[in-house]
Amino acid sequence: MFSIIIPTHNEEESIYYTLQNLEKLEGEFEVIIVDSNVDSYTKEKIYTYSGNIIPKIFDATYPGRANQMNIGAKNANGKILLFLHADTTLEKNALNAISKKILEGYIGGAFTLHFQTSKIIYSFISFYSNCRAKLFHIYHGDQTQFIKKEVFDKIGGFPDIPLMEDVVLSKKMKAFGPVVQISSLSTTSPRRIESYGIIKSIFRYFYIKILFFFHTSPEKLAKIYNRA
Repeated sequence: MFSIIIPTHNEEESIYYTLQNLEKLEGEFEVIIVDSNVDSYTKEKIYTYSGNIIPKIFDATYPGRANQMNIGAKNANGKILLFLHADTTLEKNALNAISKKILEGYIGGAFTLHFQTSKIIYSFISFYSNCRAKLFHIYHGDQTQFIKKEVFDKIGGFPDIPLMEDVVLSKKMKAFGPVVQISSLSTTSPRRIESYGIIKSIFRYFYIKILFFFHTSPEKLAKIYNRA
C-alpha cells in the first residue's frame, strides 16, 4: 500500500481539486494531509469534500514542509511513501508505475517535471530540470518524490531544515540504494513561478543552488528565498 503525504499551507484553493484527482488513481493507497495550521482554511475545505477519499488530517507541531512530511511519514501505514504537493496531479497509473520500479529493486525516486501550461518557457525549464535529475539523481519536491518507508526511516527522513530538504533527501536516497526517475506521470502548477515572475524565479533558483553548493546554511537560504 502507498501512503500519499500532502503538506499544506494556505491550499484552500487547490486541495479540493487535488483530492478529486486522486480519486482516479489505480492501486491501494491512503491519503495523509499535514497542515501548517497557520492562518489557513485548508482543513475547513477538506472537511467539505464529499468524495470517496477520506484523508487523515494532522496539524504540524510547527510550520515547515520538512516537519510536515516527517509527521505524515510517522503516521503512515503504507510500505511506500509518496510526497505530493497540493498543486500537483498524478496520472491514474502513477502508483502502478512506482510499484513496478520498486519490484525491480529501486528504493525510491521521483517523476519527471511537467507543468500545467503550454508556455514554451516552461518546456525549457522542465527539460533542464529533467536532464539534471537524470544525470545527478537529485529530485525536487515538485517532481513528486517517493521512497520505501523502511528506507525513509533508516536514513532519518527529511532533515528538519526550512529549505532544500528535498535535495538532501535525494542525496540520502542515492547513497542508500538505486533510485529512478519515471517519465510523464505527474503535472505541477506553475503558480509559484508565475507569482514571482519567470525570469526572477529562474535567477533566484540558480542563486540559491549555488549558495547551497557552497554550504550556505538552509536558514539563510530560506531568508533569501522568502525575501526575493
